[in-house]
Amino acid sequence: LALKSGLSESAVSQHLKVLREAGLVYGVKRGYYTHYSLDKDMLSEVINELEAIKNTQPQSCNSPFYGCSEAEKVKCKAYLNSEEERKD
Repeated sequence: LALKSGLSESAVSQHLKVLREAGLVYGVKRGYYTHYSLDKDMLSEVINELEAIKNTQPQSCNSPFYGCSEAEKVKCKAYLNSEEERKD
């Protein structure tokens, strides 16, 4: 993987550790090496979650942004401005 990706072996190892901890891959130790495979069931769950997120409609804050944090107000204003531009 390191040769194919252009990453160091250490970097690949760290990425695989994160993927393993997330449940996306599992490893089988064979001597010195660990052979990794995708957990296809978990990958399907992730894909389903991403599809659900993709299909949701963005929510805007209620005017005058009651209860929104400053960061949310900025996002809401940007979203509302982009909606107005699309209508024009």
